[in-house]
Amino acid sequence: MKLFGMVGAALATLLSLGIMGYVQLLFSSHVLKLHIRDIFPWRKLAELLVLNCTWGIVAFITLKIVANGVDLHSITKAIIVGAVFACVYVLCIKKKFICLYKEIGKF
Repeated sequence: MKLFGMVGAALATLLSLGIMGYVQLLFSSHVLKLHIRDIFPWRKLAELLVLNCTWGIVAFITLKIVANGVDLHSITKAIIVGAVFACVYVLCIKKKFICLYKEIGKF
């Protein structure tokens, strides 16, 4: 703990939980006699990863633009970045939202 500090403890926890999850996935696939890709939703995970990275980049760029030479309070920055995030989120799920809305209207 002294050598790497709190960051080392966090990384060790992340690594150990990742290894444990992978071993559990291997064991489950062996017991269920299924392939790993049939158990774990890799495609959905990749989609979420790309979406979250995109949102993070948009939030980072927005924060840099908003905070460029302007002294704003943290709450103002958070509101602006949150509003941009909400707009991007709505644009990303617009198609799915419309489909769900139409499906609800059938009842």
